[in-house]
Amino acid sequence: MKNWRTTLASIVTALGLVPTAIQQLELEVVPNWLKIVGLAATFFGTIGIGLLAKDKVVTGVGENAETKAEIENKEHER
Repeated sequence: MKNWRTTLASIVTALGLVPTAIQQLELEVVPNWLKIVGLAATFFGTIGIGLLAKDKVVTGVGENAETKAEIENKEHER
């Protein structure tokens, strides 16, 4: 697991959808507080995914992030 933060945000998002799925499938009556917790988890999890996800061609973190082209240029300069 290269980026545990993105994985955690994805799990939080998925768990947030469980109360909605239960309600939509009419498996059980979902209390209002659980619906609110589920919506909050989905909301914050989705924001977390958006903030933590990287483009496919980028490596590194923050100021150390480099594109694939930059890495290849460094290798050719050696």
